[in-house]
Amino acid sequence: MTGRVTVPSTTEGIFTYGNKIITLFFVGNKIITYLCRVIKNR
Repeated sequence: MTGRVTVPSTTEGIFTYGNKIITLFFVGNKIITYLCRVIKNR
């Protein structure tokens, strides 16, 4: 792993943006599963 040590700002931005999307997706999934459980329990 020699050569580029610094990551370009564009690639870094894409990675952070992707991370945000993944986090939002997982949080949304948890909320949906929780709501489904609440509805089923009623």
